[in-house]
Amino acid sequence: MLRVTALSPTFADLRTITHSLDAVRDGLNPYVDVIFDPWHRVYNYPSIWLSLAYLGIGSQHTNLIGALMIVMLVASLTILFDCGSFITRAITAALVVSPPMLLLVERGNGDMLVFSMLTFGFMATRKWPPLAQSAGRTLLIALLTAMKIYPFVTVVALIRNRHSMLLAIAGAFLALAALFITSGLENLRYVFANTPQIFSGSYGASPLFQALGGNLGQNSAELRRIASVVAIVVALLIAVLAFARGEKEARWLPIFDLEAARDQVALACLAIFLFSFVLGSNFDYRLIFLVGTVPPMLRAFDLSGHRILLAWPIAVVAFLWLSRVSKLAMAFDELLGWGIFCVGVFALTKVLVARLGLGASATAG
Repeated sequence: MLRVTALSPTFADLRTITHSLDAVRDGLNPYVDVIFDPWHRVYNYPSIWLSLAYLGIGSQHTNLIGALMIVMLVASLTILFDCGSFITRAITAALVVSPPMLLLVERGNGDMLVFSMLTFGFMATRKWPPLAQSAGRTLLIALLTAMKIYPFVTVVALIRNRHSMLLAIAGAFLALAALFITSGLENLRYVFANTPQIFSGSYGASPLFQALGGNLGQNSAELRRIASVVAIVVALLIAVLAFARGEKEARWLPIFDLEAARDQVALACLAIFLFSFVLGSNFDYRLIFLVGTVPPMLRAFDLSGHRILLAWPIAVVAFLWLSRVSKLAMAFDELLGWGIFCVGVFALTKVLVARLGLGASATAG
């Protein structure tokens, strides 16, 4: 009814993992052997998931695991979204029933688990002493990185001041070390090689370039590289602009409270969205992390009543829904995605500059 393509059997992405566990117990390599997968797909997750095979978990547990992941997702969203007005509740409803969110649930993708664990972990450590909190969150980020690679960028949420910058860098190295130790270089090569690059139903830097360059007969791999390079250059230019501009130029941005776990989750989610955008092409269900950036903005609006604070949430809602309207709207949706990317880089830069006491934001920070 909501135009979200449903596959049978259920939880297709989760089955990439659970059916691979069956393969491991049968002595096969799921990165290569496909006989256990319902759609004959190769395994494309880091190796740490395969250790669940030794706990007796397999394809027969798929529906149970998928249901538990959905419960965790709903619980994490309930914790994050604390809305006090009709308009913020309406925006929240539009976000949580958007096509990318429903696709995430229908596929049973591991991003549900990563998002929920990130939320629960930051919430559980919110009252810990600073050192213990940083240590606990660093270990959590290392675990999530070993599960899905990209969460290492969430170390930006560990940055509280100049002294914590080194801690965040060390945390990133620890997270990547955990990934390489648990998976190994050869298996990580399989992960990247086995992950499909499909532009339909995806977001990132590449789809717009694919739409423009595909008509000219350009190679898809070449277009991905060009798109990523352009995204990096644009991000650097926006970061320089944000560094130079004063606080008066960013009144539409809420203040991210250092002690508010919700705000730190939002920063972590923003980092994941920006990083994934630069990579080129990601299935739309990963936009769960873009949704995770919205709660602080809605809360800031409820507290202040400043309508300009709704600009980001409304843009996110439009981005999540427009591609379902028509091909013309889909083209505009890709442009909107680039706009959200640029604003996201600006916002993240402003927050980090203020926390580090640098640039034009140093006084206000």
